[in-house]
Amino acid sequence: MTSDSLSIPVGRVRRLGGFNRPWRILVVAVAALLGLIGLSTGVHLAVLSPTGPHAVGRERVVLVDVDRPELHTRDTGDVRSVPVLLWYPADADSGDPAVYVDELDRIGAGLTES
Repeated sequence: MTSDSLSIPVGRVRRLGGFNRPWRILVVAVAALLGLIGLSTGVHLAVLSPTGPHAVGRERVVLVDVDRPELHTRDTGDVRSVPVLLWYPADADSGDPAVYVDELDRIGAGLTES
């Protein structure tokens, strides 16, 4: 067998539809990943029923710093405010059940569509 009887192409890239194979695999993988993220968003937004033997209280408080201006609004008189949710142990049957997310019924459809 002589050395000129073997012909091995080196460095040739076969193009398929304008993309070489690694790029096509990458595009398909990214599309699949984005599809899975979209599907998982709807699944993760489902609010589960509370579980566990202990009661938990919840309070929403807005902390306002009147000495610090809010720089990211158009209102020049706006001051910094920070909403805070407090979760704490509570006595059983001492209040009404709280929702997990305020106004979820209003914003839920937009979250699942996004």
